[in-house]
Amino acid sequence: MLGLLLSANLMAQQADRIPQPNIVPNPSFEEYSAPPIGWFYKGRHFSQVSKYWNSATAASPDVFGPKVRVPSYWKEKGFGKQVPHSGKTMVGITVYGCKEGKPHCREYVQIQLREPLVEGQGYQAEFWVSQLPQSLQVNKIGKYF
Repeated sequence: MLGLLLSANLMAQQADRIPQPNIVPNPSFEEYSAPPIGWFYKGRHFSQVSKYWNSATAASPDVFGPKVRVPSYWKEKGFGKQVPHSGKTMVGITVYGCKEGKPHCREYVQIQLREPLVEGQGYQAEFWVSQLPQSLQVNKIGKYF
C-alpha cells in the first residue's frame, strides 16, 4: 500500500515574477470545521472535518497532526514520523495497493480555489509529498484543474 502525506500551493505567476497570494484555501490543512480526533473510515468524515477540502468519493483521506490518534497498524508502517512541509498538519491518502478490492485505495482530495483560473494566465502549482517508509513506491502523482 502506498501512503502519502500532502500540503499544497497554487499562485498566479506574473511576468515580472512578483510573488502572488496563494489561491488555495487552507493549503496546509490547519483549519478544521470540527477537530480531528482519529482516523476516518468514510470520505464524508474527512469532508466534515477538513475546512474547504473534501473527498469526492467514498474513499477516506485522513488528517494527521497534533492530538490525532494514529491506529497501531499505521504506526507500524511509519505514519507519524513525517514532518509537515509547513505548519503542524498533513493529509494522508492511499493511492495504490489495497488488497481484496477495498474502495479506499484510490484516495484523493479536492478543493475549490479562492478565485477562478484565468485562461492564458501562468500559475505556479506546488505540493509536497512524503511517502510512508514501509509502503510501495509510485513514480508519478499529479494534480488536475
